[in-house]
Amino acid sequence: MDTWGSFSLTLVDALDTLVIMGNDTEFRRAAELVLSSIDVDANVNVSVFETNIRVVGGLLTAHMLSGRVK
Repeated sequence: MDTWGSFSLTLVDALDTLVIMGNDTEFRRAAELVLSSIDVDANVNVSVFETNIRVVGGLLTAHMLSGRVK
């Protein structure tokens, strides 16, 4: 059983790091990849802890920091 939900956890985790490091081009590319590849309506079993800290936390932080992207 896949308890990670088939999300790109590492990519989502990396979004905020890309912004903080000033790599705006790679942030935009990664954000587009996340937006085009993650199906949030998928009916899958997930680890609630991992989903909250890595996916929700990563997306929320990336969204908050995205205003810094030029």
